[in-house]
Amino acid sequence: MHRIDHLQDYYCKDCSIKHHLIKSESRTSAHQYCITMCSIGQKIQSLGQNLSHKGAYDENY
Repeated sequence: MHRIDHLQDYYCKDCSIKHHLIKSESRTSAHQYCITMCSIGQKIQSLGQNLSHKGAYDENY
C-alpha cells in the first residue's frame, strides 16, 4: 500500500500530461491514459491487483 502511495505522490501528483488531459478533455480521458499508456499508472494498477489477489490489504491493518 505504501508503494502505491509513494508512486502516486512522487509521479502522479504533478503529472503535466494528466493535468493537461483533465483540462482539455476530461478526468475519464486522463484516467484512461494513466492506466493504459503511462508506465507508472500501469505499475500502480499491477500493485493494486496484487493486493486484491493476495489479500495483502488486510495484512497492512
